[in-house]
Amino acid sequence: MEEGSKVTRGTVGRSAPVDCRTVFVYNLPPGTEEEEIRSLLEGCGNIQGVRINQTAISRTGIPSSFAHVDFETHEQALRAIELRGQDVGGRSVGLTMSHA
Repeated sequence: MEEGSKVTRGTVGRSAPVDCRTVFVYNLPPGTEEEEIRSLLEGCGNIQGVRINQTAISRTGIPSSFAHVDFETHEQALRAIELRGQDVGGRSVGLTMSHA
């Protein structure tokens, strides 16, 4: 990490760079489409890209999907994680800053 860099806390307790612009969206129902994710998060700011993994299996063995959503700014990403718990396809989705 560069000297003077700061970190911000995600919702799972790990640190992400303060300039992180990518949000990790989890507990999505299988088959979730990009348009559904964009619809949920478009009010937070300019979405630069959405990458969806449709083959995830949760720790409980239940099929699940997750996505990484790239925003134009860190502030927009922070607004997005405030939407955690919103319903998508009958599931309460989780949102946190991406740590990858």
